[in-house]
Amino acid sequence: MTDIDKINSVKENKPVRLLDLIVMVAVLLVAIAFAIIPLFTKEKGKAVLITADGKESEYSLDEDKTLTVRGLTVVVKDGKVSVTESDCPDGICVSTGEIDGVGQTIVCLPEGVVIKITGESKFQADTGESV
Repeated sequence: MTDIDKINSVKENKPVRLLDLIVMVAVLLVAIAFAIIPLFTKEKGKAVLITADGKESEYSLDEDKTLTVRGLTVVVKDGKVSVTESDCPDGICVSTGEIDGVGQTIVCLPEGVVIKITGESKFQADTGESV
């Protein structure tokens, strides 16, 4: 097969066939579904568990309050938790924003604080540990 025959063969073939297009659309729809489904299945938490210095404290999400934990200002308001101020240099915990779903966390590594939403969820695996 000469070079001209190869070029003509490539010109005759369509770059995207119907089956290729169907597969691409199917993959795109599955990717969108995996991105959207968690938005509708997230279960609201019942409490917030704050761990600092190896000690755990649990607070209800039903009561609005402001807590100070190792240089962090933790705000519980309208069933959501956020860190509004931090002494740490990065401030990643502040930029995390509000959390309210079971299993969501805010972590401040420089201060050694972990803030986790707790509650019952049908999507969490049962490890036998109580949280």
